[in-house]
Amino acid sequence: QYTSTVKTVTNEVAVAKLRKHAESAAASEDFDLLINGHVHVRDDYSFLAGGKSRRAMNLGSWLTEPYRYLEVSDKITWR
Repeated sequence: QYTSTVKTVTNEVAVAKLRKHAESAAASEDFDLLINGHVHVRDDYSFLAGGKSRRAMNLGSWLTEPYRYLEVSDKITWR
């Protein structure tokens, strides 16, 4: 199910790294939404940083099921 035969970490480890990266980025960059890709695990993480609501999304793998998102009235929803 992966584009490579090598998967070096579990999904849980990958999600933890994505979330740690988002929190680290929020400490130095002002963003509402951070979109990641290439890591074959879907994640949608909302958190507070600097007194502001933030969101980080990793798109996951499109090999098993295609995903897209839709923004309506400042709300982002997976479709």
